[in-house]
Amino acid sequence: MKVGLIGAVNVWKSTLFNRLIWQFRAIVTDIPGTTRDILSEEVDFAGLWPVEFLDSPGLLDFTLELEMIHRIIQESDFLLFVVDHEVGLWPKEHEIQSLVLKHQKKLKTVLVVNKLSQVQLYQQYDETLADYFSLWFGQVVWVSAKQGENIDVLQTIIQDFARENKLDSDKKIIDADVHLAIVGRPNVWKSTLLNTLAGETVAKVEDFEWTTLDYNVTTINFWQQKMKIYDTMGLQRKSKTHGIEKIAHDKTFTMLRFVKPITILMVDAVEWLTRRDLAALKQMSEMNLPVIIAVNKIDRIPAIKHKALLQKFRQQFGFAPFIPLVGISAAEAQWLQTLLQCVGRVWKNWDLRISTSSLNNLLHKALLVSPPRFPKNKACKLFYISQTDTKPARFLAFVNNSDNANFSYKKWLENAIRKAFPFEWVPFVIEFKSRKHLNEMDKKE
Repeated sequence: MKVGLIGAVNVWKSTLFNRLIWQFRAIVTDIPGTTRDILSEEVDFAGLWPVEFLDSPGLLDFTLELEMIHRIIQESDFLLFVVDHEVGLWPKEHEIQSLVLKHQKKLKTVLVVNKLSQVQLYQQYDETLADYFSLWFGQVVWVSAKQGENIDVLQTIIQDFARENKLDSDKKIIDADVHLAIVGRPNVWKSTLLNTLAGETVAKVEDFEWTTLDYNVTTINFWQQKMKIYDTMGLQRKSKTHGIEKIAHDKTFTMLRFVKPITILMVDAVEWLTRRDLAALKQMSEMNLPVIIAVNKIDRIPAIKHKALLQKFRQQFGFAPFIPLVGISAAEAQWLQTLLQCVGRVWKNWDLRISTSSLNNLLHKALLVSPPRFPKNKACKLFYISQTDTKPARFLAFVNNSDNANFSYKKWLENAIRKAFPFEWVPFVIEFKSRKHLNEMDKKE
């Protein structure tokens, strides 16, 4: 079931949206145009069935805003038409009403009068809401989205509609098989890539910065799997990020830390690399995210120079040599199949688990063939190693003295694991514990 929130700019649709899905999904400010794209979130609504809520953008250009509202009206099973009681009814509201009536969704729409409270309605309930019944909607509900008042009544109305129209289901939300985030500087055509992969216009594409502010989420079928794609805002240097852009920036990285998706870092083949590209890659590497670098607009470079160009790009990422690099053209949909094949391989490796016996057999053989070197009296002896987690893979190595596990030994161990097992395109973490920890574990057993 899809529930769409529609209304004019700055009526606090996003605040109500966040209330209904019980999370801070949409950025909320008093600045008109904070939400610039259709936001969607699927939740187990009231613990009964999956409901997808759609939040329409509040754009300064009402013509563009109306196009998005029109789309939500078409796609939604049920509509929440939000109006601002402090502002009242204006031509915009009547134009949105006309669209609802045109699509014959009058009986599937609730007029939500926002910015009201129980105190305001206590003595003059009928008089206060009388004007809103003139819009000819059967149900009018008052709420205070900011204070959370009367939200439960709205939830009950949605539940009753679903049951009456047999839209309820006992199935739970099935999480996506693959999570993919697209990040990069402004105007490297991240939204274009999202639209091309989705096969439809999911996000707006403009030639100015901050077109995408809040991250967009869409789901596509990917090799018989469900892939959820996150299109994020353009990354700028921290010194240039203030106010609403800083909120959006922090929210993007909070999402990356929480979801830990495969992350496509888009860079521009024509404009070359910037410090922000390198800083973003380093930041994501520190978060142990699986990253694929997509060099976009490579079609603007002569084909004979593609290989040399990609090698030149790779030289800049020396601190993360295992990261795959793919040249693409998002606008022309070229080499995207190669990119998706890379995504599939990375996802498979991201979830890989190796048995303890296989790990230890491999490393003992590697020690015999090419043992690591240590300074005098600083040898680090490996007793055994095991994998403790995935996404990212985490390995716990028990050694005689963890202080002797220097940088070169860590690289030797990492390279040995990458050479023997398919971790070549994903990050993993190796932790060291000294013999005393191993002895403590033996005593407990």
